[in-house]
Amino acid sequence: MEPTVKQLVTWLISITRPVLAPLGVSTLCRIANQVLGILLYVVPVYALVAHAVAMGAVDSDGGANPPSIPVVIGFMIVAALAKAFLRYLEHYFGHLVAFKALELIRVRVFRDIYPQAPAIVSATGNRAVGSGDMLTRLTRDISQIEVFFAHTTAPVISAIIVPTCVVACVAVIAPWQGLIAAIILLIVTLITIDTSAYRFAVRVTGRRGALAQHITDSVGGVAEVIGYDAEQRRHRELSELEIPLQHDYVRRSALVGARTGAVAAARLAVLFMLLPATDNLPVTVAAMFAVLRCWDMVNEVADLGNHLSQSLAAARRVWMLSHAGLAPTSGSAQLAPHGPGLSVEWCDVSYTYVGSPRPVVTGVNLAVPAGAWVTVVGTTGSGKSTLAKLLLRYWDVDDGAVLIDGRDHREYDLDSLRAAVAVVTQDIRAMNTTVADNLRLAQPTATDADLLAALWVACLDEEVRLADPVGEGGSALSGGQRQRLSLAQALLRGGRVLVLDEFTAHLNPALAAEVRRRLHAAHPDATIIEIAHDLDNITDSTWVAVMDQGRIVEQGSPADLLAEQGALYHLQHRDQEDQEKEEVSGVSGMH
Repeated sequence: MEPTVKQLVTWLISITRPVLAPLGVSTLCRIANQVLGILLYVVPVYALVAHAVAMGAVDSDGGANPPSIPVVIGFMIVAALAKAFLRYLEHYFGHLVAFKALELIRVRVFRDIYPQAPAIVSATGNRAVGSGDMLTRLTRDISQIEVFFAHTTAPVISAIIVPTCVVACVAVIAPWQGLIAAIILLIVTLITIDTSAYRFAVRVTGRRGALAQHITDSVGGVAEVIGYDAEQRRHRELSELEIPLQHDYVRRSALVGARTGAVAAARLAVLFMLLPATDNLPVTVAAMFAVLRCWDMVNEVADLGNHLSQSLAAARRVWMLSHAGLAPTSGSAQLAPHGPGLSVEWCDVSYTYVGSPRPVVTGVNLAVPAGAWVTVVGTTGSGKSTLAKLLLRYWDVDDGAVLIDGRDHREYDLDSLRAAVAVVTQDIRAMNTTVADNLRLAQPTATDADLLAALWVACLDEEVRLADPVGEGGSALSGGQRQRLSLAQALLRGGRVLVLDEFTAHLNPALAAEVRRRLHAAHPDATIIEIAHDLDNITDSTWVAVMDQGRIVEQGSPADLLAEQGALYHLQHRDQEDQEKEEVSGVSGMH
């Protein structure tokens, strides 16, 4: 859902209302500052012209008893110092509100997106938000909202009050000229209100997000980019993303330049119109300078309009993150995180990703008894991982139900559900700290003995030490070690159901078999659901389900399915043929 500007403003104010009071002080300081700024123009100009008239250098009916130059200089010194102090107070209170407001917005947004994790980074279609784009929204976009608080309220209010008062004073001196000046100022204000600025800012921020995501993907996958010799392609794709952004800025600059020219022309028109305003030349010139000083305020508001549009466009991206609507409704039933394994059952489950033309899983029926080891196999994209995500309530099913311990899993408290169901995913995120710190992310109260026990099950106890650093993103560990570290984390969480998604993909067959053996020995009662592409250890499972194009095409014990020479049999033989081809290719490369 696209928010309107009114919705965005209401949302921002509703979050930051407790800290907005100092904006009133900031506004008063700005008005006083601008009044002094006008007086710093008007008083010396009036004095100089009045002295010129008094000395006979200029003919005019006015100018008698001009103010003394020392008095004028003294006034200018005091006014300049007061103006500087008021300027400081205006910015101090404005930014005091802005930075406190940004703090509240960050807290609110994190509070909103936390319940939506991990679905919010796994979404597809128009709800898809990559990690790079999300980082941009949570940092740069939120920082841009500062303009809305620090540079909007005071400038807009002062730009209305001060010029109105100045034009009213001019109208008292010269009614017709004051009226025409007011009309021209109104027309110029309408010209500077750019209704296309917000649409432009929305388009630009979206393209910047796509650019940030592309750079994040390129840097994060630099090894794959180089390995597949895709550097030129990634550079070309980056250029294709940059070019439309550059064209947008060129077109925007032309429009802003045209408006600036129109404002300058109107300024000259007011200047020539006010020259013959009255027979009192000092007053005429002073009024002219007062109106010209107001023009700077109009220009500031015009610039503010561009910055405010960018701020609201950034707020829109943050709002859409906060209102993605991916947080599942939590039930009230509780699941104990520790204890014997739980039964799991997918009952006629169907699900379609948002924006996808067809279901990713259709009519899936699979029962996993408590304490069983069930493996779900199939080709890439067959829907295996989606079943695990539906179990964890990344999303809720479109049709059917997922049962845990005989009860619809939507009835359980979400935190207790995810404590009872631990998952080892293919997407492993390791923090740049020690092995022990990474493990304690899963269980902060775990002792060193608990950590070592988990490492033993994962066959990491002889390869790493608790104090060893894992590097940025786990770069100090191999792919297999990162996977086993993720397994150790899952074990520390104490899940009664373990979901293992390709958890042995980077392990040799002997090591994978040993990990399975230790897992069986340490957690004999746990319910284990393995999602696998590698079929080397398929016979260790008590039950196998084969998926193809979102459906379970066959299921049963591994021995029975292989004997029937059906889908599992063909998958295994194709896997063996692929391995043989890789071995032949490797031998050929050595020669």
